[in-house]
Amino acid sequence: MKKIFAYLMLILFLISAIPSFFGEKPALVLNYSEDTILIDPLLHTLEENQLTPLSVENQQYETTLIFNSKSEQREAEKVLSVAFPSAHSHFSFVSAAPQLFSQLGLTPINLGLDLRGGVQFMLQVEVDDSVKGLIEATSINVRQQVRTEGLRSRITGSDQSGFSLLITQSERNETDSINRLMEQLRPQFSEWSISENGNTLHFVLDEKVQEEQASLAMQQTLNIMRQRIESLGITEAVTQRQGRDRILIELPGVQDPQVAKRVIGATATISFHTVVDSNQAAQIHNTRDGEPVRLSRQPVLTGEYITGASASMGEFGQPEVNLVLSGVGGNKMSDFSRSNIGKPMATLYSEYHQDHNNQLVQRHEVINMATIQSQLGSRFRITGIGQLSDAQDLALILRSGSLTVPVTIIDEQVIGPSLGEENIQKGLLAVVVGLALTFVSMLVLYRKFGVIACTALIANMVMIIGLLSLIPGATLTLPGIAGLVLTMGMAVDTNVLVFERIKEEMRAGRPLASAIPRGYKEARSTIIDANLTSLITAIILFAIGYGAVKGFAITLGIGLITSMFTGLLLSQMWMTKLWGNSNDKA
Repeated sequence: MKKIFAYLMLILFLISAIPSFFGEKPALVLNYSEDTILIDPLLHTLEENQLTPLSVENQQYETTLIFNSKSEQREAEKVLSVAFPSAHSHFSFVSAAPQLFSQLGLTPINLGLDLRGGVQFMLQVEVDDSVKGLIEATSINVRQQVRTEGLRSRITGSDQSGFSLLITQSERNETDSINRLMEQLRPQFSEWSISENGNTLHFVLDEKVQEEQASLAMQQTLNIMRQRIESLGITEAVTQRQGRDRILIELPGVQDPQVAKRVIGATATISFHTVVDSNQAAQIHNTRDGEPVRLSRQPVLTGEYITGASASMGEFGQPEVNLVLSGVGGNKMSDFSRSNIGKPMATLYSEYHQDHNNQLVQRHEVINMATIQSQLGSRFRITGIGQLSDAQDLALILRSGSLTVPVTIIDEQVIGPSLGEENIQKGLLAVVVGLALTFVSMLVLYRKFGVIACTALIANMVMIIGLLSLIPGATLTLPGIAGLVLTMGMAVDTNVLVFERIKEEMRAGRPLASAIPRGYKEARSTIIDANLTSLITAIILFAIGYGAVKGFAITLGIGLITSMFTGLLLSQMWMTKLWGNSNDKA
């Protein structure tokens, strides 16, 4: 039973490792939101430019063109972006292994940024702005509550921990009204410490709530970033939180970092407001032509209710974004538009950018203003966006979610594909040289035992590659290759310990047939203890490290587990099979 299990495991990992030996081919993926692109015009355009894809995979709203080289891939992207401007394109890689492996869900090892080339971003997330937003929203809600009590008020002070509200006028007995107001506010805003000083109410947000709000903003930003990366078609990206307010993003294989930078760093969002007259409280923003528009302070609807968005060309050749709202958002818009037919509504576009002092400021622009002609539902469109590319970017951002806090790219590193290929070649050379030297040493020192050690080492390498291919999210990096080379030496150590114990047993007068199981039994506890201590170190490195450290820890940890499997189980099976009946003595 033990033999069947061992060989099944070896065969499984061998099959899963096969796609990695075939490698990958560069591909160009075309996404389109509504209209399907016909394959014949696509291929005809490529033929006119002397480009022939190896194969074409066509799915709903997506076409994948597979090429023989990265130069053909880049040239095809330039040609098709001009011929089919409504399609969004991005670079990718597909397995070069037979289709059977892909149907079984087996793919090559994911290569990290340093091996494949790509781009790395470090983002600064202004998590404290989420606390400011909560304070601002609470102050608006409190003032509305004050107004329902027949009181008038104004904000006299606001900081990072709370705000102060001055009751300025009352239509009834002021003391009774304030007391009744306090009774209503305390259960409604239980996370706030509310105190009274004459006509002034002080609201202080609990520090624990502030940290929870900042942490929630960080988690939301992480999720939105992952959704944006997925919308770009990048499936092997690394998105990690770094400390309290930073995010590390690695995009292997991305050869056009500007596209990724434009989408990942975008802070754009939209909101819908009623247009109010001069008698009402308002915020004033300009249209693209510089015309000021008075908008309601509270939006009718914000970008958080948008679940779908696609860009297209409208009836008059103007780009537009078609929106789909959630059930709650659709009901809100329906109720509002039904009671405001004949009144104007504006679309406000907001985005953060850095000013000349490198300070983050929010820019607002009214991109669309129209009179509500009829009741709106969960689907409608907005215009006035600019170019088609602007509409496509806005649609992509709205689909993946609008950021609730500003984000800036504080560091950017680009690793070219040629450097990645050079790293792969050097890494493979290190592995091959390491294997060759190890083989020679084992064959010279242990001869026929050395053949078993070399065979077990090859099986160990195959199992590592197979496991890396099977584990979701596992990525092979340059430090990972270093871990692979280190694992080779540690795997041989297992065989060395066993072989030396077998030699000791034979020198004590035992025949080879009985010395083999005795040697493995005596060396087993030492080998397991040594590997477990190293495995604990690898787990710690994986848990607290990131980037290069994590890549090293993954291959080291996997290598330690597989080396025990091949060194203690497979090699003993083979030696017992070959020399289990031998009466040879030292």
